[in-house]
Amino acid sequence: MIRKFIPAILPVLLITALVSPALVRAEDGGRGTSTTTQGVKPELKRILEQSKASREELKEQLKENKQDFKVAETKMRVAATVNMLNAAVGRLDSIIGRIETSLASTSAAVGTTTPQGLLNAAKANITDARGHIANIQSLNFSSTTSTTTLKTNFETIRVEARAAKTSIESARKNLLKIVELFRSYFKDQRDQREKHND
Repeated sequence: MIRKFIPAILPVLLITALVSPALVRAEDGGRGTSTTTQGVKPELKRILEQSKASREELKEQLKENKQDFKVAETKMRVAATVNMLNAAVGRLDSIIGRIETSLASTSAAVGTTTPQGLLNAAKANITDARGHIANIQSLNFSSTTSTTTLKTNFETIRVEARAAKTSIESARKNLLKIVELFRSYFKDQRDQREKHND
């Protein structure tokens, strides 16, 4: 039904569209602007400026949120690294305590200063590792910290964590050497008792 009227209405719409701007110009004295369009243009400009300002505000807010997220992520990574390193140092401390007890009872029998020297080296390594862990914990992470400072701090964390890990590994190796000395000592003692009993 509408298809029948389209050919008849189309020329009327085209003529109206062409004549309307001319009528507006004639009412306005030929200046080409009407009172209705004058009110709309400033309103559109105001709306566009407001939307631009709100977009800029959102961009700044997103930038701040992104920075806060980076800081939070870095704090979580630092906490995880420090917890892991502290757990390793704690385990080595308990091993050192047990070795000291064993060393006190067997040092006269072993007759060498090698285990005590290795134990002192392990203690020094653990003290060094604690110093590196303290350096990691002393770094400042706040939302006002710039991205370059965060990158520098993160690189410092990597270096300090690597150094702490190296110190922990050295302490572990020294403690393993002591354990091997104890094993050989106790094996020799057992072999001597077996020979004596035979």
